[in-house]
Amino acid sequence: QRTDDLQQSLAYQTATAEVLRIVTSSPDDLKPVFEAILDRITTLCSADAGNLWLYDGGSFTPATVRNPNPEAVALLLENPFQPGPRTALCQAAQTKAPVHVPDITADDAYRAGDPFRIWTLERVGVRSLLAVPLLKRGEMVGAIVTYRSVWQPFTDNQIALVQTFADQAVIAIENARLFSDLRQRTEDLQQSLAYQTATAEVLQVINSSPGELAPVFDAMLEKAMRLCDAAFGTLRRYDGERLDTVAFRGVPAAYAEFLRNNRYFRPTGTGLVELVHGDPVVHQIDVASEPGYESPARRALVELGGARTMIAVALRKEGTLLGTITLYRQEVRPFTQKQIALLQSFAAQAVIAIENGRLLDEIRQRQAELRVTFDNMAHGVAMFDSQLRLAAWNPQFQEMLDIPEAFLAASRSYADFIRFLAEGGEFGAGADPEAELQRYIANAARHYSFERIRPDGTVLEIRHNPMPEGGFVLMYSDITERKRSDAEIRAAKEAAEEASRKIEAAYRELKAAQANLIQAEKMASLGQLTAGIAHEIKNPLNFVNNFAGLSVELLDELKEAAAPAMAALGEDERAEVDELVEMLTGNLEKIAEHGRYRQEHAGAFARRQRRAPGGRPQRSGRGSAQPRLSRGASAGSEFQYHSGTRC
Repeated sequence: QRTDDLQQSLAYQTATAEVLRIVTSSPDDLKPVFEAILDRITTLCSADAGNLWLYDGGSFTPATVRNPNPEAVALLLENPFQPGPRTALCQAAQTKAPVHVPDITADDAYRAGDPFRIWTLERVGVRSLLAVPLLKRGEMVGAIVTYRSVWQPFTDNQIALVQTFADQAVIAIENARLFSDLRQRTEDLQQSLAYQTATAEVLQVINSSPGELAPVFDAMLEKAMRLCDAAFGTLRRYDGERLDTVAFRGVPAAYAEFLRNNRYFRPTGTGLVELVHGDPVVHQIDVASEPGYESPARRALVELGGARTMIAVALRKEGTLLGTITLYRQEVRPFTQKQIALLQSFAAQAVIAIENGRLLDEIRQRQAELRVTFDNMAHGVAMFDSQLRLAAWNPQFQEMLDIPEAFLAASRSYADFIRFLAEGGEFGAGADPEAELQRYIANAARHYSFERIRPDGTVLEIRHNPMPEGGFVLMYSDITERKRSDAEIRAAKEAAEEASRKIEAAYRELKAAQANLIQAEKMASLGQLTAGIAHEIKNPLNFVNNFAGLSVELLDELKEAAAPAMAALGEDERAEVDELVEMLTGNLEKIAEHGRYRQEHAGAFARRQRRAPGGRPQRSGRGSAQPRLSRGASAGSEFQYHSGTRC
């Protein structure tokens, strides 16, 4: 007995070791492991048949069936099934422990008429049955069922052996899951790496072909078709009304000819119209079954191109449709989400390439315009970059400074340029090139301007303008003519100012002469007036003189005639009359004296005015100019009268 036990134990260990070796050699394939387990169980447990089931929490699926009855095998492998509550599988799922049915005819399920138990006995031929659950962390993932067609209960050692094989099956299942996960992860990583490599290669093509879309689109289609397992592909541009097939790859010859002859078409009646309406992706599993199949473009796609499954992704920028990228398979096989995501990445790159091309065209156009402007400027312009190297210049710069082509042919630094100018005498005879270089470099970061006379006499105005990103722009202007014009203008201005001063002096003299003339004319008029006045008052003065003399004589006669009457007056009255007569006599004498004086003065004044200013003789009379009144004829000469004189 002991020998039998040892032999049995050795057989069990050998069987489990063999199963473990199969598990190790087939980490991702459970079928040989399950077959080996059932083979060892039926052999070591003297069983007629066995099944290994996988359990998903709701139903059982046969993974491996070992049964000599082909009909039973076919029935068991036909469909997953949900066992009844009285079955051994259901009890094993509930108890998570082995279920041993020594005789199913004595079982409650059989006596209760359980259909599965009756089917097991009558169709499969089961009499003694053992069901052992496959447990992973306390949860059932499957079960091993072995049975005999005759009544013969399983021993405890056999039940323990089946439990050992159940554990090995769980290990194999977990290893397969882990290996599958690892393989899936590896495949995902490889796929992701392939996708990233492809997108990087497309970006490299974009960078190496700026503004050229054909090589970019061709590379994009090639990689998209390879990674998405597509038969052929197209890339189209959209102008707001029509689609333009700008690139295609792998297209059958007949359909390629159709595309060349029908390069432009409206998306109406095709699957691409949905992209125009705003959809990001159009995925048609079977193009031939779509409603638009009758359109010429769709019929050509199916009949000439053999397309069945299509995926189209929009090229969109800020909501505006720029075009489409489309892949086709010639069999009905949907694209995966990863493939769709990859195609969307390529679409985004296509948008970048299109936008880069547009911007580059604008830049080139602007550069051409700037170049024309740059070359036709009247000024000489040179630009030095942040490394102080000559980056750009126009022909005027070269011409103004007499720079030879050989000098500009090589890459030149600012130091080379300054030394070239110094050696050419631009800074004057004997100038030290290194000193000039240090001076200019020290001022490289600031704005300044100055004038310089070249050895040939040309006058240049030089403006130095630093740039924000480093470097600076030099602008040379030939101001020789302007300087000459300035000098001529300055000389003309000085001559004009001198002439103005002379004219002003002459004007002042003229004004003075005019003033003298006017004054002379005024004085001449005044002299004429005074001469006339003197002539006119001559007779009145004679009358006054004569009348005054006559009045004195009359007073003397009155005094003699009134002597008798005066004698009759009193002394006081007579004294008063005498005083009055004396006063009248004195006044009349003064009047006569003043009259003579005025008469003599007026005559002398009239004689002096008989000659005009400047010594020209003039006729006397009313028409001749008269001299000014003398101080003796001023208003200060008045007749003096004694106060109280009575007339």
